[in-house]
Amino acid sequence: MNASVPILPLVLAAATLPGISASPDVPLTNVADVVAAVRDKQYGRRFELTAQVLVRPGEKEWFAIPVSDASGHIVLRANQTRPVGDIRSGDFVRARGFIDLSQFSPACARPADITRLSPGTPPKPTRVTEPDLSTGRFDECFVCVEGCVRDTFFDDNDPNYGVLILDANPGKVNVIFSAAGLSQTNLEALINTRVSVEGLCMTSTPGSRRMNGRHISATDISAIHTLDTAVG
Repeated sequence: MNASVPILPLVLAAATLPGISASPDVPLTNVADVVAAVRDKQYGRRFELTAQVLVRPGEKEWFAIPVSDASGHIVLRANQTRPVGDIRSGDFVRARGFIDLSQFSPACARPADITRLSPGTPPKPTRVTEPDLSTGRFDECFVCVEGCVRDTFFDDNDPNYGVLILDANPGKVNVIFSAAGLSQTNLEALINTRVSVEGLCMTSTPGSRRMNGRHISATDISAIHTLDTAVG
């Protein structure tokens, strides 16, 4: 049996919640209730989840950790820049925290600490189309979308990230991913290639490389799989 290993101790910044402290109520213990508390802006409401990590955050996305349980899925958003440690897709974790204000949305689930409990089988993404994504039903879900790369470039604000424009037929899907170590030639080699991309369906990407509108946030180039070379 694997011993529990604390992997993400965080000190919550009290300044983010002026006059509000964690609720003394019994903590929420399933994801669906936490999602509802975020939606209803129940600031200070505590949670204690046992959930599975959907996909390991990228080296720069450590603060957005997607997890799920039998009731639903949510992206936990930490507020300090530090590595997540030894956490992998499929791991079961215990996350304790509370509903907090967020710089990029009205509220979020803010973990105070995340402890790795045991390894697990990495979940498979849900295969979707652009019309599926546009419904909003897959926001913050781990998904897979196929399409032909029509354009690709480094992000203007942060060249450590690349952007793909997919012709998903029907519709277009934007993909952002960590491109550290890649060259312009590497990116251009993907143009007119049919690919499948695994990642989170996000409605916005915070930070210097902010992207608004639904898009796929992929960990890195390993999440982009070449299917064949498109014609035209």
